[in-house]
Amino acid sequence: MSEPTFSIWRFEAAAHPVAADRAEAVEALKCGSIVWVDVTSLNDPVDTGQRLKFLPGFEPAMVASLFNPAERPISHPYLMLLSWGKFEVSRPIPQFGSPALGISNVNILRGPGWLMTFRRPALEAGGGTSGSAVTIDELIVASERAWSQRSTTADDIATCWIHGLATSFAEASLTLSRHLSNWDLARWGEPSVELDPMVLRSLAFRIDTLTLQLRLFARPGVDTRLAWFEPTSERGKADAAGVARMLETSLQMLDGLRRDVRSVIDQDRLAREAQARGAETDRRERLQAWSGVVAAAFLGPTVIASLFDVFPKWFSGAEGRRTIALIVLSAVVTVLIGVGFWVSWSTRPKLKRRLGAAGAIGGACVTAAVVILVALPTDPSAVQPEVKATQALESTIEREGTQAYEELVELNDAFRRLSRIVRRMAAGQ
Repeated sequence: MSEPTFSIWRFEAAAHPVAADRAEAVEALKCGSIVWVDVTSLNDPVDTGQRLKFLPGFEPAMVASLFNPAERPISHPYLMLLSWGKFEVSRPIPQFGSPALGISNVNILRGPGWLMTFRRPALEAGGGTSGSAVTIDELIVASERAWSQRSTTADDIATCWIHGLATSFAEASLTLSRHLSNWDLARWGEPSVELDPMVLRSLAFRIDTLTLQLRLFARPGVDTRLAWFEPTSERGKADAAGVARMLETSLQMLDGLRRDVRSVIDQDRLAREAQARGAETDRRERLQAWSGVVAAAFLGPTVIASLFDVFPKWFSGAEGRRTIALIVLSAVVTVLIGVGFWVSWSTRPKLKRRLGAAGAIGGACVTAAVVILVALPTDPSAVQPEVKATQALESTIEREGTQAYEELVELNDAFRRLSRIVRRMAAGQ
């Protein structure tokens, strides 16, 4: 296991902080200068705590709390521990994915005359590492307004740190809001761009994550001078008030953005449900329509055949005349029913045009049927051979049936006589 590491810095009055070793840090504490220890490794917190015992009021077990602080600030008479964050949002093209929300936490432990930090690697809200941690230079620049003054305290420097990190709140909120606006703009500019429900849910998740994080930082009802650290300089107090204002403004913006995103998600969901219901209704109507067409295809010929059975003299005469008439009329009725269904499926803009076409098709079918039926031969003599053959067949069937009946009667009489003989023989025995 590698040796845990940390760096030590000391703040001199109105001077840039400089790196120091442990002996220089002890001497600086004796002189009233502020010492800053930046822990850079999680390895062996017990050993790290033992090596930092030179700090007044520090206990080795505090290193474990520094690595994993509670969600709410931990305040003691001379110690203050809180975890603060810097947020960064990527700016992808809306139709190609959702923005990534990077969270870089800085855990700050303030003691009497000293500060200790642990800068965690940046994590993406959806999981995984998304970037580097907050750098030493960023913290030095953020605290410049404190260490550049003649008289400053550890609370003033820590307050400058959280103020510098808090400037990322508004930028992250604006970027998330801009992403939703860009999506709307892309949809208006290109009709082919459609909302992706998964991207919208991912955007809503990151908005909720940022909102929850900021609510953990805010301490409503607590004096801003005591909410996080206790700055003594006017500049430090102004920074603390600025942190409170940035939190309030960002939370208000995020609350409105959360409502907007959820409204878009709900509208998209309702539109998709309506589209699905419409598609299902269209599918059922098409199924019913085709079922009607199939039924009509059989219904027309069935009705015509039934009428021909009821009126056997229709189109009697020449051979095949009645069959041809049946086929022609069945075909005409089927076509007319199909045209009727075709017209009934049309929408209002197409209805007039389809009605005209249906009238032309119906008129043509009726005209063709009349021409074919009129052209059929009507010579009754042509049917005589068929009639005679039918009558001869009926006579033959009747004659053979009568003969078979008579034979069955004789066979029955013979069976009865045989039965009587058998009974008599049985009685004689």
